[in-house]
Amino acid sequence: MEVSKVRFFNSVPVNPVRLKCHEAVQSDIGTGYEAWLRLIKDDFNQHNAKTYHLAIDGTHGAAFTTILEQLHALCSHKNIAYIELDSMRYMNSSAKLLTAFDRYLTNNRTFGFIASDVDFKDYFRPHAQAEWQSDVAQILQQSSESLGGDCSGMMIITYGPGAGYLSSDASLSIFCDISREHQQRLHRQGMGSLQLGKCVDPVETYKQALFLEWPVWDQYRKRYLNDFDYYMDMNDPDQPTFLTLPLLRKIMQAAAGQPIRVKPFFAPGIWGGSI
Repeated sequence: MEVSKVRFFNSVPVNPVRLKCHEAVQSDIGTGYEAWLRLIKDDFNQHNAKTYHLAIDGTHGAAFTTILEQLHALCSHKNIAYIELDSMRYMNSSAKLLTAFDRYLTNNRTFGFIASDVDFKDYFRPHAQAEWQSDVAQILQQSSESLGGDCSGMMIITYGPGAGYLSSDASLSIFCDISREHQQRLHRQGMGSLQLGKCVDPVETYKQALFLEWPVWDQYRKRYLNDFDYYMDMNDPDQPTFLTLPLLRKIMQAAAGQPIRVKPFFAPGIWGGSI
């Protein structure tokens, strides 16, 4: 009797999306920081305004620190003056957010209520945009004084979740994304939920993400993603992939018209598995 061959399960399915050659080519998709920095440098050189605003928005857990390190290297090499502003600087304190969102998180160890009526702006202080503008103006004034009245060519980098909201008139904006699987891997490594402080354990982190962070910030991405210039996949933080939003829409439309196999992953938790 013939012994059937063992079929290995592919945990990383590949779903090739085929676009017509006139719609997109591989060169329209950038890979790696070198290509991304070249894009930033070219756009910066073509920009005629006094200051260059770069908004680096994205999902909580995206490698913003790595991106900033790359930008620092670029600015130092090209002798570009820059300032950076963390979006979480303009959010409410952890204590205030926990109080405001208590009815969703509850005092139950595991269960809560989906924060379907919470807006991402509820994370920020009431006048966050005005505070950001004031900080930018103050820094530019200080830079102008130290440079003898000339601070032209300054790069203002706003980064973190909601950066696009704060820097709404950015010269260039990008949304950095990671998968739910990658984010939960970061949770297991000790990353808590967005701006809520240190969690007691992974169970609390998951509860805060499930009932609050994911419903609120997934909706933010859904509503505003098309307002960004570029989308960056950062599931491999050392080798990110980026493309324009129009191209991303074409790819998604093509993907929606063909069979797709999703990638399964197991997230151990209180309902099963081990943590």
